[in-house]
Amino acid sequence: MKNRIGTVAVAIDKGKISEHFGLCDHFLVFKTDGKKISETVEIPNPGHRPCELPEIVAKWGVDTVIVGNMGKTAGQNSTLAGLNVVIGAKGDATEAVKALLKGDLISMGGYCDAWMCEFFYNDSDN
Repeated sequence: MKNRIGTVAVAIDKGKISEHFGLCDHFLVFKTDGKKISETVEIPNPGHRPCELPEIVAKWGVDTVIVGNMGKTAGQNSTLAGLNVVIGAKGDATEAVKALLKGDLISMGGYCDAWMCEFFYNDSDN
């Protein structure tokens, strides 16, 4: 992960960190000074577009993304867009960002196979 933590986007579903970046309901975008949160904005997910969504998120001024998991294409495109990605997070978004700022939240690494992830994600909603 790059050293700079400024603006953090957390993928959200049902009030908790989403299990899938592209399929989340919305993003909570936290503006920070690298040590504490100064502002939080909610932005709806513009749609599951793995080739475009990382670039869209980067255009919001985001430098770090926190999510439960992310497909390989979105992961690769996040790197190309200059985003740090923290995978494996769960629970409350604000607590996750606070942990990240303290250095206590680290990425579990690895991207999911998007087709399998989407299958299980959509299947669990039924």
